[in-house]
Amino acid sequence: MYEIDSRDRAVALDFAPPPDPGDPLPIILAKDGCVILSYVAGRELTVTATFPACAAHRFGGPDAKSLSTHPLAERGLKANGAFEVRDSSWARSLTPRGGSAKRKHFIFTFRDAVFECVANDIGVEMIREDDDTVKLMSRRLYK
Repeated sequence: MYEIDSRDRAVALDFAPPPDPGDPLPIILAKDGCVILSYVAGRELTVTATFPACAAHRFGGPDAKSLSTHPLAERGLKANGAFEVRDSSWARSLTPRGGSAKRKHFIFTFRDAVFECVANDIGVEMIREDDDTVKLMSRRLYK
């Protein structure tokens, strides 16, 4: 885990539906600095979030029951949600000195895990559940 300073704060993303609290089934695919996250947001709706120019990502604990142990738990981070960390210490540490691109820190909290990444941007797409989500994610990576 990383250390935060007084500037870090998690703000809910309003353009990404939250993960299904019961069974979000998160999937991650990564290739050459691009990461794609997919999760179930509700009945027949899957969200695919693409992170181009991803500098770093992590997927693992804490789960929803122990989310209070996350460094950003008291800074706006909640269970079953999508967030951007404003003034992120992690993003600042991964941005080259004098770099013109300001990287962003994104967090998605699920029932059993947390996904975090630092990337230049995020693209979100909603997919009907009857589509082959993994195939669509793979196409995004290899286009």
